[in-house]
Amino acid sequence: SVLTHDLGNDMQIVRGHIELLNETLDIPADKESYMSTSLAVSERMSRVIKLFSVVGRPAAYNFLETLQTMADRARQANSGAKVSLLFEPDIRSADIRPGILLPLVLENLLRNTADYVGDSAVVTIRLGLVEKTLIITYRDNGPGIDPSIRHRIFQKGVTTKGEGKGLGLYLSKRIVESYGGIIELLDEKETKGAAFLISVPVL
Repeated sequence: SVLTHDLGNDMQIVRGHIELLNETLDIPADKESYMSTSLAVSERMSRVIKLFSVVGRPAAYNFLETLQTMADRARQANSGAKVSLLFEPDIRSADIRPGILLPLVLENLLRNTADYVGDSAVVTIRLGLVEKTLIITYRDNGPGIDPSIRHRIFQKGVTTKGEGKGLGLYLSKRIVESYGGIIELLDEKETKGAAFLISVPVL
């Protein structure tokens, strides 16, 4: 649409100005994180705008290809990271069209993993269909979730990091639920790291 096209152009300008300032200004070391965070947020907003640009054009939105692009981007951002996407046979043959924002939920989980283990990240994302429901399991090799906050990990303001506003998992839950789905934290006793289960009706 014209709106998403204009927003996309505006965001490109914002990103360009941030990159220019980053290259030309002598930024104090203790302020460099502000620039990198601003650039990362602008890039993420550009991807959100791009996702919305296909609303109303279902044929243009390929969920599995979007996930593959997301995984490739995570590998590029963390050169040693291993991100495996495993598709059950029934997924490839089904015409699934889950919510347009669902990939952002997985991207948030990937970002959380990278924040903890960086280039050493090992992530497995498995997708399958059970009747008319998309089932996604996400597992990583991070430190896992502190037992003291497991029961409220999806609440607003709860964070697994020393710094942060505790919005990532809260918003992820809101996105999944807006599509009639569920996201939950799985028991980690049998595996190291964090494990999540997402189920969303798609057919």
